[in-house]
Amino acid sequence: MEEASIADVATEAINLNQIGPMLLRQANRADLEDDPDFYLNKDVFKQEIQGQIPEDFWDEFDPLEIRSMGQLQQKRQEILDFMERQNKLMSMGTVTGITASVAAPSSTLLPLA
Repeated sequence: MEEASIADVATEAINLNQIGPMLLRQANRADLEDDPDFYLNKDVFKQEIQGQIPEDFWDEFDPLEIRSMGQLQQKRQEILDFMERQNKLMSMGTVTGITASVAAPSSTLLPLA
């Protein structure tokens, strides 16, 4: 594997922890508006989350906060994107990846292990 430069590691660490891009993606999306007919029940959870998202992240799917299918799908995609960026950062080397992710600005989207 090719050695990652300091700039590559820093970029991935910052991307891992930024919520700004997520907020930009959510702007002006009608599917993210609250749906009074939507409720995140066990069937919806099994279909949309279980088997796709590790259990460490399941607390991110609060039925009182997720109020539409669009919001659920957005949250799922945010977590999948986070996991992909985290894996990419860790592929640069465990010590390097952990150090960079700790040094970068924090995100609230981290599993509580």
